[in-house]
Order: sequence, then C-alpha cells, then structure tokens
Amino acid sequence: MAIEWSAEHAAGVLERPTTSDDKYSRGVLGVRTGSQRYPGAAVLGVEAAHRTGLGMVRYLGDDRPTALVLARRPETVTEDGR
Repeated sequence: MAIEWSAEHAAGVLERPTTSDDKYSRGVLGVRTGSQRYPGAAVLGVEAAHRTGLGMVRYLGDDRPTALVLARRPETVTEDGR
C-alpha cells in the first residue's frame, strides 16, 4: 500500500539550515551532465540540484553548457576542486 507523502512527513525527515551550518555541512553535489549538443540537460540538472537546498553545487562540463549554467545559476562553482 502506498503512503501519500505530505508536508508533515517531510518535516519529520528534513532539517532546516541553522546559522552554524555552512556549505559543506549542508551538502555538496558534483554535477556532470549535458553536452555541447544538449546543453539544456546541464541547466536543468544544476537548477534541480540548487532547489534541493544543498550548500554548494559544482558543475563540470563543456564551455557552452557551463556558460548557460552560470547564466541561470551564477552561484554554481565551475572549477574542479575538493
């Protein structure tokens, strides 16, 4: 039997960020999707990642999708790192 997911269920599982949280404690996600031919996949993937409430989203990809990602979400990190 399937249970209908509600705001109350989510509130019992998810934590709200606090002032002591930072980008690493809130989670970091690396995204590698899209291509020169299909740059929209990169934009959609990065947008979805940001909407989850992660602390940092890192995107690595070709020049064209990277430019589109940064146009939509300039806070995205686009350099290789830790």
